[in-house]
Amino acid sequence: MGVLPPSSASGAFCSGRAVAPRSCAVIAVAAPAPTKPMTTTPASLFHFGTDSRIDFSNFACKTVLKLKRKKSAGLKWGSLAIGSLRGELPVGWCALCCPAVPRGVAQRSGVFSGEISITQVKEEMEMLNGFWNLVYAMGLGVLSLGIGLSSAEAQGVFKIGAPASLSGKYVAYGVQAKNGIEHALEMWKATRGDSAGGRKIELIFADTQSDNALTVSIINDLIQTQKVDLIIGPDGSNVAATAVPPWKKFKERPIWILPGGSSSKIEKEVGPDPYFFHTYAWAYYYHINNVDALKAAVGTKKKVAFVFTDGAYGRAHIDDARRYVKEAGFEIVANELVREGSADFNSAIIKVRATRPDILYALMQTTDAVQFAKQVYTAKTGIPYLVGTAQAQLTEWQQAVGEAQNCWTGVTTWVNGLAYPADPREPKLLPAAAAWEAAWRAKYGKEPEFLEAGYYVSTVLALLAVEATKSVDRDVLKTWLVGQDYKSPMGLHSKFKPSEITPHQAFGEMVVFQRVKEGNGYVSKLIFPKDIANGTLQTCK
Repeated sequence: MGVLPPSSASGAFCSGRAVAPRSCAVIAVAAPAPTKPMTTTPASLFHFGTDSRIDFSNFACKTVLKLKRKKSAGLKWGSLAIGSLRGELPVGWCALCCPAVPRGVAQRSGVFSGEISITQVKEEMEMLNGFWNLVYAMGLGVLSLGIGLSSAEAQGVFKIGAPASLSGKYVAYGVQAKNGIEHALEMWKATRGDSAGGRKIELIFADTQSDNALTVSIINDLIQTQKVDLIIGPDGSNVAATAVPPWKKFKERPIWILPGGSSSKIEKEVGPDPYFFHTYAWAYYYHINNVDALKAAVGTKKKVAFVFTDGAYGRAHIDDARRYVKEAGFEIVANELVREGSADFNSAIIKVRATRPDILYALMQTTDAVQFAKQVYTAKTGIPYLVGTAQAQLTEWQQAVGEAQNCWTGVTTWVNGLAYPADPREPKLLPAAAAWEAAWRAKYGKEPEFLEAGYYVSTVLALLAVEATKSVDRDVLKTWLVGQDYKSPMGLHSKFKPSEITPHQAFGEMVVFQRVKEGNGYVSKLIFPKDIANGTLQTCK
């Protein structure tokens, strides 16, 4: 079988710098088509420019060639799949005609003739399966493919990386994250199908096991190996803070949406990064709202005692909590640091009780918050007001502490019973809060939790971004996300605005509630803001 010289392609092949600006075509000129379908590995000889040839005949199936063009050339990514074929690709020539790209721009590749860079990427894709059998059936001997700037992209995959604490001490958060993402994908498929923007949706969950070191490895794998287009998660301040350095070290890092993690350490380490989108409240939002609720309910001439853990959560919150409490005019009478993961907090409780505070302000998470609440209840401290942060709304916390939950307040971005309307543009994906809660109860047989709501809405926003733009380019997605504002079960607005440090913050508005006994159980009564309150702050005596 012979091969055709570049000049025989009716001028389609070009070499050197004599190319049309902003044009790119891939032309495969084959020798006569095989007389019968083949099943061996595709083999091709590709010609780049005038001097350089490279033999890809030993490449396995499912090989994708990608042409990377420098941003200064004003072009985007394009790709041509040459593998995963049932029939053998006849030996032929292929040329890529594009604007000149300076030397040295290739990564893990060679720069051929100083003009173009080719990156060889193996991906698990099923593209063009059986295509050559179709070519054979039609009796075609020459195949010409003109690839535009986004046609190949539209046939690809939208990869979502979802690191979550599916085991370990933050499992309560991780399960919520998983439920929220999965429910969003189910609703998307029910209303829009299995793809977004013409791309098959691929979700990659990774269990962090609530472990910081493992989280680092997972972020590296999702970006470097899995090559995800977008990351949602992880949950919890500790693991989320650990995820920042490995994410930031990649120059071409993907969009990161974080629906959990309130630590100001995260915000400071992320800084003004344009590809980070926070869809939860930072630590200081907790304390601004807690302090405003206390001022409205009991005034400011009260004594406050703090108990906080030595982990990332307690240390991240304590400075902001003290700052806003002090600025509001409250008197701080105790600052007790306790060890994260301790089984006994009685020493700190005894010291706090001795200061006779009006308000006990606890900054801790998960199992620590369970143990602390039980020991405060057993100690019968007589402290009038017990103030917490996110733990009081967790079903796991409520079930674990039993009667000890009575009187504790919590602050959150979302709680059941908020009367938010549906978005008029996307009423099926972003329904009214009451309708969304009802659908959740029907599916899971329980009330939705705050992170489940946050992860659901965040995932829907990511899917809408890809659907609207038909792209997974991070700059395209960033621009779209910044420009949108939806109503959702999370609130009247999804608009991203600057926080104190990061440029993209949504759902920072919070509500304060109190756990109170009602009938044979306990419920959350909204106490702040007043315009949505259905209860008032009760004393614990």
